[in-house]
Amino acid sequence: MQIPKDYRKNSKIELYSKAYRILDQVTPLTTDCGLLCSKACCDGGEDDLGMYLFPGEELIISDLSYFRIMPTEIQLQNGCHLLLINCDGKCDRSFRPLSCRIFPLTPYLTYQQTLTLDMDIRANGICPLVSDKKAPPLNPDFIKAVRKALRLLAKDPEILNFIEILSRILDEYAQLPDLFVKI
Repeated sequence: MQIPKDYRKNSKIELYSKAYRILDQVTPLTTDCGLLCSKACCDGGEDDLGMYLFPGEELIISDLSYFRIMPTEIQLQNGCHLLLINCDGKCDRSFRPLSCRIFPLTPYLTYQQTLTLDMDIRANGICPLVSDKKAPPLNPDFIKAVRKALRLLAKDPEILNFIEILSRILDEYAQLPDLFVKI
């Protein structure tokens, strides 16, 4: 039996809405972590840089003018391309994509298919919470909420496939340690 596209669209929106609610009241620190780095992760950055969108997440944020969504060459099993989102640095926080909400953490799927939560190696040159040994530890409630949201999302086969592909990308980055060192 084939599932109608409208049903898939609505179920993804509902799934992301639940994950967003889980993450709404938590941040990496109990204080504004942007004060440590002048909000470097919200800078907007270069046109070809950004955060990956989780599959179907573009359904929620595609109409917002401060985001630009770009396809990548990376394909999921369903043939869709991963999407990259770039912002102007001034988004409405209630519409942030998941990658921004969970930063500097990232989901990671081991080769044994175990879902874990790691510090994102790509954050090393941006986020003092990753690169500065004197930085305060992450808020335990934030870590707990991110784990809960990712466990919920990983039940969706497309999202689990995305996490697996992202994990292999992160494996490749880990082989280039000088690429993500703070300058």
